[in-house]
Amino acid sequence: MSDFVNIQLRRITCCNCGVVFAIGEDHVQQLKEKGSTFYCPSGHGQYFDKVDPCEKSKRRIAELNEQLDAAAKKIRELERGNRCEHCGKRYKNLIRHIQKQHSEQLTEKANA
Repeated sequence: MSDFVNIQLRRITCCNCGVVFAIGEDHVQQLKEKGSTFYCPSGHGQYFDKVDPCEKSKRRIAELNEQLDAAAKKIRELERGNRCEHCGKRYKNLIRHIQKQHSEQLTEKANA
């Protein structure tokens, strides 16, 4: 007498050598929960992140929004005072002054 078993397999590609292999879906869930290391047929260590990719993206978006808010706040403060952070002088149109007179410094900050 023969027994038939249906097993769902997850196709995985090794991030080091590109070999494709499969692991049972139940085992994949265990590996994700524990964060355990498993190996491709060539012996390269693999693991699943414990953090959900959507959650990871949400955290990154929140970080970027915080950086954007801080930059916007700094610009508002500078505009209120109309004082250039580079040369300390006051200007009616501070943004135009910075773009014309300090464009090199803005480029350096952007590349840093």
